[in-house]
Amino acid sequence: MGNKITKKIHNIEKMVTELVTTATHERSIRQQNNTEQERLIKQLEAELRKSRSIANALTGCNEALVRSTTEEQFLLQLCELIVKSGEYQMAWIGFANQDSDKTVTPAAQYGFEYGYLEQLHISWDAASERGQGPTGRAIRTLTPETAQDIATDPHFVWREEAIKRGYASSVSLPFQLQDESTIGTINIYAREPKAFTAEEIALLSGMTKDIAFGIDSIRNARKHSEVEKRHQLEYRSKIVIANLLETALKPITLDRMLETCLDLILSIPWISIMSKGSIFLYQNTRNTLVMTTQRNLSAPLLTLCQEVPLGYCLCGRAAQEKTTVFSSCLDNRHDVRFDGITEHGHYCLPIIADNALLGVLNLYVAHNHQHSPDQELFLTTVANTLAGIIQRKSSEEQITILANTDSLTGIMNRRSYLEALQHEIARSKRNLTRLAVLYLDLDRFKQVNDNLGHKYGDLLLMQTVQRIKHVLRETDLMGRIGGDEFSIVLPNSDPTGAGIVAEKIIRLLNQPFLIDGHTIRIGVSIGCSLYPEHGLTGDLLLQMADKALYTVKTNGRNAFQLFHDPNLNDLEWVEINTNT
Repeated sequence: MGNKITKKIHNIEKMVTELVTTATHERSIRQQNNTEQERLIKQLEAELRKSRSIANALTGCNEALVRSTTEEQFLLQLCELIVKSGEYQMAWIGFANQDSDKTVTPAAQYGFEYGYLEQLHISWDAASERGQGPTGRAIRTLTPETAQDIATDPHFVWREEAIKRGYASSVSLPFQLQDESTIGTINIYAREPKAFTAEEIALLSGMTKDIAFGIDSIRNARKHSEVEKRHQLEYRSKIVIANLLETALKPITLDRMLETCLDLILSIPWISIMSKGSIFLYQNTRNTLVMTTQRNLSAPLLTLCQEVPLGYCLCGRAAQEKTTVFSSCLDNRHDVRFDGITEHGHYCLPIIADNALLGVLNLYVAHNHQHSPDQELFLTTVANTLAGIIQRKSSEEQITILANTDSLTGIMNRRSYLEALQHEIARSKRNLTRLAVLYLDLDRFKQVNDNLGHKYGDLLLMQTVQRIKHVLRETDLMGRIGGDEFSIVLPNSDPTGAGIVAEKIIRLLNQPFLIDGHTIRIGVSIGCSLYPEHGLTGDLLLQMADKALYTVKTNGRNAFQLFHDPNLNDLEWVEINTNT
């Protein structure tokens, strides 16, 4: 296209030179033709200027593409370039829509316009009156269409508005993008009728290829940038999710794990959330959300939001509806209000697994924060990951409880009790303190099972444990060794202290039990060993306490006895007989 324009300019310049030379030599002979020749010269010079202007516009089109960062900026610069280069009244670029009315949407304009485009409502529908103008015809035919005299053009339905603005003629030049999905037109208005010659239209049509190329380039670059940005977000998201899952593998409690997860979420730099938030866990027994962990919340919030009913405030709504609740400000859904509350918004995301509500992730955003689908999608993935973590950790803790506790009484089983006993021995060794181990065996328990059945035996064991717990300190440990046998660790205890605890237990268990209308009486025999006097390991201490228990059994039961080693002269025989 550039070579054609250059050749045309050269031909016009040659013609002008020949005419000027001819006029000079024959002036005396053809004086009567001077006026016509001068008119022709001026006309050719005007064409030359316009051709040069269009050539400059073509060059400027490429420069505009280089300078522009957005499609809107590129199109605006083109309209300005065309108007200024060609000395036109106005130029605008529009795109054909694939809607039911086949409308045309202006994308950019420059020049003497003053609300003209707002009144057009142009269509490219052949059946519509507003689709009969140059723009509609150009889109349908994909060929340039002109209105050489707007004042007399019967299809120019915007005639009066055009004339008001000094538009006398116009041309619409169509272009199509590379994927053929979009058709656009560049529409140019001149102040003179018949301003657009065939040669000028041909030159301007060449510009439409550059426009289409420019739009394609910008859109492709934008798509590439969006794809690259999405890939980066996906990569970063995978890193966050991987870190969350790694947290799930750590040997820590669920509460500590949720604290770690919340810290990780709040530290993500590319998510527009504030550095505060909370995680609620659902308590189905009370049908409420309980704040399990939080970061940087104010004192009123810690009080007002410690327990949130379903349906109350944003978190309660997210839980009740099992869907994300977004708010950009303190709207009427914020039921929690207090003096001094600052403006803010929220992402409240339900934590759901297998359609079961586990909790809510509550994050804060700045006031008037604009909702981002990408952010919500990522945060939903985070909430789903938290659901898996909570499920896994809850299952692990439940398995741990089942593995370490007696299923009937809820206290430690033999294995976990021996482990706890060994830990207490290690603590006593570090602190240079003593501890006592009690070994308990219920008296007459077999008769209860034989006479009333195992149901009553089980209920009796459960009530027995509850009574014993009333005399124990928080630091004392209790485990079921088997059947009707129990053991208790008394840290920082000597023979006197152990005897006092044993006496209280014996007296409590000598009181009758009332179970389903049956009055049941039992007793308890208790043996005791001491660390470090009687052993340095849990097994050995339990064995010595069992020997002391055997002595009680052989001497009438329902009593307490400290293990006696005749080789240890510094220990006294201790016996408290509370037979009734």
